[in-house]
Amino acid sequence: MILSDDLKMAINQHPLWLHHGSFEFGLTVHQLHSPKLLVPTLCIKVAKSQAAQAADFFTKVYDGEYDELPLGLKFLFFSTYNCTTSDSDCIMLAQEQDQFLSVEHTITIKGLHPPNTKVCLAPPGNPFVTIWSLLLVN
Repeated sequence: MILSDDLKMAINQHPLWLHHGSFEFGLTVHQLHSPKLLVPTLCIKVAKSQAAQAADFFTKVYDGEYDELPLGLKFLFFSTYNCTTSDSDCIMLAQEQDQFLSVEHTITIKGLHPPNTKVCLAPPGNPFVTIWSLLLVN
């Protein structure tokens, strides 16, 4: 589970956003379909006129080489803009997402401030995020 408001805020504060971002986007969860699997997937929605710019930005951020990730979260980014995805691509993506989800764990935590409390990460200048986001990163 990812809290999309915190993630969107962190994306908007990413160093690449100033030069490659500045487009409107939304984050939603949809089911990724493949012939054998149906898995929840975080999706980025943008206007069609900004799809190429958005695909370029998110590819640069989540290409596996950039050290600074929004909220420190690693994602597999796959653009569906002008996509010619084959069935084998869908199966591979669904399997990778299913494998990722299979190792997620949940625990009960008590004694913290309310989970929607915003805290600032060190060093100064980092974004304020909710306690929920910090718990979900680990």
